[in-house]
Amino acid sequence: MPDDDRPRSSEAPARVGSDWPETDLVAARAASTPDREALVDASTGRSWTYRELDAWVGGLAATLDAREGAATSAVVDDANAGPLAGRIGVLSRPRPEVVALVHAAWRTGRELVPLNVGLAPGNLASQARRAGVGTLLADADADALAAAASEHANAPAELVVADLDAVVGEQALDTSGREWTAGSVEHVARPGGVDHVVRPGDVPVTLFTSGSTGDPKAVRVTVGNLLSSATASAF
Repeated sequence: MPDDDRPRSSEAPARVGSDWPETDLVAARAASTPDREALVDASTGRSWTYRELDAWVGGLAATLDAREGAATSAVVDDANAGPLAGRIGVLSRPRPEVVALVHAAWRTGRELVPLNVGLAPGNLASQARRAGVGTLLADADADALAAAASEHANAPAELVVADLDAVVGEQALDTSGREWTAGSVEHVARPGGVDHVVRPGDVPVTLFTSGSTGDPKAVRVTVGNLLSSATASAF
């Protein structure tokens, strides 16, 4: 793509910490505090412990790992079961499924591109193209917008729209037979053959700027950037 359209990368700090987890933070917490509350759905009051969240993330990570591929046709028999091509766009309100997807992408080395549900279809298609989105996961409230954006894409086959809940939802994943051993980060972090080692320079997410001073720019954010931001906000 043209140089002006390439996502910009922000540099990771030289030193993130001597105890950097080579797996991911959910796996590390599941190993040390498995029964502590990790996530709460404000709309329903349901909560997940780190053990439960890790099982969800692990099942989803295995799904992402198994379904990595490229779209090959404008006609997809079942987009919810086909390859998850390219960077994964996310079109959804804040919800637990997005949290699980973020950490599963982190665990497998996939890159997410959160997109604004308030965009017009043409603008959404433009941002998806510029960020190299191949699969757009949309929740029920945004499926019509996602479909319209796909129609605006230069090549609809390059932007496959799938249902967020069908792909990411906890009920769509079988984690019932997954064993878990307290204290074993190595076991927790590598379900289903997933063996990506997380590094500070990994880019798990591309974010678009607000565009208040011009066209929105795509900025690639590293794991080191995210950890430094989270650490700074905790003090």
